Amino acid sequence: MSDNGKDSLLQVSPIPCIFKAGDKVSFTNVNGVLFKDMVIIGFSDCPVSFKKFGRFIHVDFLPCSANRGAAWWAPHSLEGLKLG
Repeated sequence: MSDNGKDSLLQVSPIPCIFKAGDKVSFTNVNGVLFKDMVIIGFSDCPVSFKKFGRFIHVDFLPCSANRGAAWWAPHSLEGLKLG
């Protein structure tokens, strides 16, 4: 796998939603911490991740962001993600 597995992510969501790969988003975690300058890099087709946790959207920081170290491999749920 190239790019540490990012190439295995789906580019179209397997679950109907408003988000698509390449969308700029912000993310608020369960502790209320807001992360800006993020981009959707793909979607997981792992049924366990979605059915058990509702998580299937993978995000990473935009290349122009000063932030580093996003855990892109950990999928997010619809809750907490906002366009823009």
